[in-house]
This record gives sequence, structure tokens and C-alpha cells, in this order.
Amino acid sequence: MLHRVGDKMRSIRASTELRETYALDADHLEVVVVGTDGKKATLRLTADTAMSLASVLSEFVAKSAPPSQATLTKQPKTFAVGTGRFEPVVLLRFEDDAPYALRPELARELCEALLEASESVMDQPAMTLQ
Repeated sequence: MLHRVGDKMRSIRASTELRETYALDADHLEVVVVGTDGKKATLRLTADTAMSLASVLSEFVAKSAPPSQATLTKQPKTFAVGTGRFEPVVLLRFEDDAPYALRPELARELCEALLEASESVMDQPAMTLQ
């Protein structure tokens, strides 16, 4: 990360965490990055700059991280199940994502697979971190 010191740009080696992130106002976001040496750098971003930065960071992660780390596992808190109004499909939606339209046979297979997997996970002893 870079931040301005007088008329010069100085680099800071960022740690793995952002200590503070907050919306400054409707037009700006301020992010405080903490370096491995404990020094802080503040980034004040407009929405356009944040979008560009998000794009650059996504490309960087996709190119540099192993595949297992590049994609995160989603853990939705809510879901909805319904039926199609004009088609014979079962609708499945997680969070606010677009719904999936499943043929009834596929929905039944998914149901059975979810039951099997959940029973398998529940039968395993609790994992402990050491």
C-alpha cells in the first residue's frame, strides 16, 4: 500500500488485517491499513476508486493465491424455497442472490444429498483446534 508523506509516496507493507474501515460520508470510504511494523496508512476512497481497487485486488488474488484460497466458501444465513409460477420448477434462493430454478427431479436429488451430507457431518465428533 502507498500513502503520501509530504510530496513523496512511501510504501507500507500491510499486515493481514485492516484495523478500521468506515464510511466517512455518502461519497467516501476511509480505510486504515496497519503495516507489519505497526504504522498506519489511511486510504480515503471514492466509490469509483473503491470499485477499481476491488477489481485490481480480485485479479491479484485470482492470479496469486492457490485455487483453494482464491475462492471463499459462502455460508448463507437465510434461504427461500418456492415454486415457479409459469414453469414446473422448484426455486431455491440463498440470501439476496438470484434464485436457482431446479427441475423437480433434481430438487429431490438435492434434498436427498443434503440430508445424507448433513447426517454425515452431525455424526462426526466435534472438531477441536489445538
